[in-house]
This record gives sequence, C-alpha cells and structure tokens, in this order.
Amino acid sequence: MTSESNLPESAVSQSVRLEAPPQEASPTPDSGAPLTLPSSNSGTTASEVQELLQQVVEWLSIDKLVTLFQQYRQPVIAVGLAIATVILLKVALAILGAINEVPLLEPTFEIVGLGYSAWFIYRYLLKAESRSELLARFNALKKQVLGER
Repeated sequence: MTSESNLPESAVSQSVRLEAPPQEASPTPDSGAPLTLPSSNSGTTASEVQELLQQVVEWLSIDKLVTLFQQYRQPVIAVGLAIATVILLKVALAILGAINEVPLLEPTFEIVGLGYSAWFIYRYLLKAESRSELLARFNALKKQVLGER
C-alpha cells in the first residue's frame, strides 16, 4: 500500500489539482438581475419559446375567440347554462342548509309547506272544473313564456 508521502511531488500536486470546472453563478431573485431560462441540451432556445408564446397569444386573441363563440354559440350557451344551474343549485342547497340550522325555522317552514300543499290540492285538484281552470292558467302562462306556436 502506497501513501501520498511516497509519491513524487508532481503526482501529488496533480491529484490535488483535480477540480470541477468553474460554473457560472445563476442570478438570484434578490440580486436584481433578470432571470433567464437555463439552456438545455434538448435544443429549445429562447426564440422557440417566444414563437410558442406568440402562437398562444395569437390563438387567444379577441378576434379568434369571437369567431369561435359565433361558430359554437349553441353548445357554449348550453354548457354555460348547465354550469350556472349546478352552481345555483349548490348555493341554494347551502342557503337551505344554513336556514335549517336556525332553531324553530325548519319546523315552521315544514308546517307552511304542508298547509300550502293542502290548500292547493283542495283548490285545484279535487274537482274537475277546478282542474280545467288550472290547466287553462297553465296554458296561458306557457303561451306568455314561450310565445305563440
């Protein structure tokens, strides 16, 4: 087994001189220098990144979005209404859940609901003439909302 003391001086100095090549210090966010993208071996350059960003900005331009909306108006409106319905349903259920937590409000609302249901059945559903009156009112409301067909 040989030790370093038995080696000639030039071999020792050469073994000590083995160092990593100096690396450039990247700027830190606090230094005030602009941060740059690190260069990679995949061949992506800053100009390619800028071209890609320009394509994304061009695709998201107002003119493109307007033409896209005009082309797919019905599906976009349908999806928007479906999302709005889900959101409103969740909000309504959250409000009802909060109201049900208040003491005495839940049983009061249940009694009012049962009373209104009993009145509606007695007023419109028990007799044939009252059912026809209800149907006429429903058709008038349908014409008002949907228009003439």
